[in-house]
Parts: sequence; C-alpha cells; structure tokens
Amino acid sequence: MVSVTSEAKDLLQDILQQAQQQGADIEEDTSIRLAPTTEGGNGNSGQVGLGLMLDRPKEGDQVVEYNGKKVLIIDSSTSNLLDGVTLDAVETPEGKRLTISQ
Repeated sequence: MVSVTSEAKDLLQDILQQAQQQGADIEEDTSIRLAPTTEGGNGNSGQVGLGLMLDRPKEGDQVVEYNGKKVLIIDSSTSNLLDGVTLDAVETPEGKRLTISQ
C-alpha cells in the first residue's frame, strides 16, 4: 500500500480543482489515478514511468480520500509494486511537486 502525506493530498485536491476550473468533465467520483506509463521516442522506447490521469475508481483500487473527496486512486497491482513508498509534496522553484520516496 502507498502512504500519502497530507501535503500530497492537499496538492492532489488542488490539481482536481484546477482541472475542473479549466473545463475538465469531472464527475462526483472522478479522481486522479497514479498509473504506470510507457514512454517512447528519443531512444527511450519501452521506458516505464508513473503518470497521473483523471479516472474513476474501479474494484480493487487503493482509494485515498481527503476532506471527504477521493483525491487519488491506484490499481492493486501498482499499489502492490509500490508497497511501502510514500507520496509527498515538496516545494520547488517551479511550485509544489509530487515526490515518491521509500
């Protein structure tokens, strides 16, 4: 299971609110999904990373709530792979960013 700090939850909630303000079609149960991505091009074909996307929870997902709203969902296989890591938010010169640490 992935641990999520309150700072990360707050940032995820802000991201959801910004997406809604920018016209994204966000239903009541829409959240941010942390999921593996495959990047191609520039000689990085097949390189796996993690990405964020808007999605709705599915059966078996790890669901993280904040202030009564689902802010993050992670499918069970990804949650198992990331077992023991912490998702946090840190301040950078470009603004707050999500980080993953063991």
